[in-house]
Amino acid sequence: MGSALDEFSHAVICSFDQAADPQLRSGATSSLEALKHSADAWQFCLQALSVTQEERVKFWCLQTLVDLVKGGRYGALAEHEQAAMRTSLLAWAQSKGAPQTDEAPFVKNKFAQLLVTLLRIDYPQRWPDFFQQMLGTLQNGAVAIDLFLRLLNSVHEEIVSSDSGAFDVQTAARVKDAMRDAC
Repeated sequence: MGSALDEFSHAVICSFDQAADPQLRSGATSSLEALKHSADAWQFCLQALSVTQEERVKFWCLQTLVDLVKGGRYGALAEHEQAAMRTSLLAWAQSKGAPQTDEAPFVKNKFAQLLVTLLRIDYPQRWPDFFQQMLGTLQNGAVAIDLFLRLLNSVHEEIVSSDSGAFDVQTAARVKDAMRDAC
């Protein structure tokens, strides 16, 4: 994945660079759009997320995964592929703890948004131990605690609060009831 990741990272950085040559930026954006719509975009994004140090690349991957889940492509994946995505995201969260593992706030917020987007679909039926797994990361340190608090805030904003534009009474009740039972 080395050179493919390098080319991908360069395309993401170029797409975010307002000062980049317009033709180069347009080509980068087109390549990224093609990747977004490819069948293995979710796998590529998870791999890139786990190895890149570039914040803009992490953000792009997380946003692409959010779009994939919200757009229904996650639901079209086989159950083992959905489980692989959940496992990979949990592993990323578990790798956070010590100060040197910290991420930019916008990356942590986007990660929390992705988890909550999955939570809305999979909790508690297909991911019943979600909160226990996330609570288990707290022993890793301050970064894990910050990530967990961002996750809880996102759960409140996107699922529980009736102020949310996407508020659904049944989803909110299902999640809150399962949280009470699990936590």
